[in-house]
Amino acid sequence: MMRVVIYDAEDMEPITVIRLPDHMRGYLDEILDGRRGPEITFPVQDPLRARDFLADVSSAPVQLRVVRLKFEPIRKGRGLLMWLCTTRDGETALLLKSVFLPGQQRELNHQREDAFMAGLFAALAR
Repeated sequence: MMRVVIYDAEDMEPITVIRLPDHMRGYLDEILDGRRGPEITFPVQDPLRARDFLADVSSAPVQLRVVRLKFEPIRKGRGLLMWLCTTRDGETALLLKSVFLPGQQRELNHQREDAFMAGLFAALAR
């Protein structure tokens, strides 16, 4: 899977980082070859709530929100350097499942290990 930083289309502020599923790489190849437009639409799954399990499903509103992501290739010489991903759906893009950048992962792992050890020692001290 490929990590993608999503930027706001107007001010180029980073919004979030997502993992692009492997099957989406084919779409990027199609964009690169000109066989597809630069936008890919991602569905956003809202969290389930208790009222989503009502017996009368006709009264439950169905909301499908989407985020339109525009992928533009950035080239260096003749080769592809990277993809620039922008959106005008910034608030909705925040609802996509985000991931950490590789440089952030080590610190996150240390924090998790420290929290686990603190919890373990607190449980053993009882």
